[in-house]
Amino acid sequence: NPFEIVMGFQPTPVKPIAEGYRKMGSIMYDEAWYPRSCQVFSRYGGVDLRTNVFNPLQGDYSFFDYIVSIKDIPPGKRNRAEFNRKRDEYLQKHVEEYIRRNLGTEKSLRSNLDWHFSRTAGKLLFYTDPLGISCFWPEDEMYKAEWSAWTFPVEEPFYQEYLSRLPKSRIDKLIHDEWRAVRRGVDGINFDCFGQGGGYNTENGIAWYDENGKIHSNCELFSWREIVRRTAVMLYMEGRTLYGVPWVDVHSTDGMVVPVCSFASTLTTTEMGGRRGEYQDRFLESQFLSDILGIHSGTVSFPIVTCESKKNELDSLLAVMFAYGFMNITDQGVPLRKNTYVRDAINIVFDFGYGDPDVEIFPYWGDNTPPVSHDAKDIRMTVVRRNDGKTLLMIGNLGETTQVRFDLTKLGYANCKLTNPETGQELATPEISVERRSYALLMIENLNQ
Repeated sequence: NPFEIVMGFQPTPVKPIAEGYRKMGSIMYDEAWYPRSCQVFSRYGGVDLRTNVFNPLQGDYSFFDYIVSIKDIPPGKRNRAEFNRKRDEYLQKHVEEYIRRNLGTEKSLRSNLDWHFSRTAGKLLFYTDPLGISCFWPEDEMYKAEWSAWTFPVEEPFYQEYLSRLPKSRIDKLIHDEWRAVRRGVDGINFDCFGQGGGYNTENGIAWYDENGKIHSNCELFSWREIVRRTAVMLYMEGRTLYGVPWVDVHSTDGMVVPVCSFASTLTTTEMGGRRGEYQDRFLESQFLSDILGIHSGTVSFPIVTCESKKNELDSLLAVMFAYGFMNITDQGVPLRKNTYVRDAINIVFDFGYGDPDVEIFPYWGDNTPPVSHDAKDIRMTVVRRNDGKTLLMIGNLGETTQVRFDLTKLGYANCKLTNPETGQELATPEISVERRSYALLMIENLNQ
């Protein structure tokens, strides 16, 4: 049959990056650690992820509201007895319904609630799964045929993750549920696992059979764009902005699609390829520049830390963080638990002022020429300069062990002191050795300031 293809072109970058987000640091999954000089944030989901995150058990928002009320209290200073009382009240009201929905046991519900004592604090990024639907939603009976990933009738599971279609009615519900959460005090909206697929519904979707009888899935690209756009507009209309813009976070998963992510402020990224190995193998430099860093969509990226507690993998993580100015780590912090040198290196950067409004950041890929250069082909560097005569070099090695000499001329420091901030050792000349696929930090101080 005849058909028409409509194409469009979108120049990039689509908007400036809201620089304040570079100061964000997330509580890790396994413990309440985050860089000490950051604006801490966490994701709210946990207990309600499978118990209808937008429709709490039996319409009871009491525990949700309690978590919002204590989000600005550091986990180490919270009242455990008060938390236990709130947890147990919610548990006793809803455990039977939780079990009836085949969501788990009393023990699992208690564990899900306990999660929030130490892992939900600071700015709250509200977790959503736009492709999830539940038969327990009050809207389900009306819309399940329209929202289903398959042509109706189909046996309906209790909960479908990442499978819903995204017609206007589903988007309307999503925006309304986000709005309720925003009105109750969350700071931003997170969309999990952006994906173009939309199931195999041939009745009201665009799934289709080819001449060989093979079915091809829907594509929900423009629906995703509409979700992110309408969410940003809703947050702005509610006056809920962070660093001057609505906080919309897209989990880009396989790729940062500019028409979708251009309405976002942050990206959750690097989960793809996140199983094992050194970061230089998992992600090419071209992939960082074209996709992961969010340069083209005008977003700050929150990389998921997915690697083992092996020194070569952790060193490679720090190397790409420092090389690209890729500092806002989030999620899955298991490797950081026992490796204090990783924490220490990250804290040095943020304690120096990385992300502060009056501190200049010069990534090597940026528009402004960094005031420090070097002579090593596999070294990439982010320069951080304060106005008190101190500059920090964040150095990442993408290749083999190499000797690096730095040209400090453009700094304009007449008399410099060079220090390794990890060890306190002074250097006689602006020259260091950086191990294979590893990192280094160098502090430069103007003694004539």
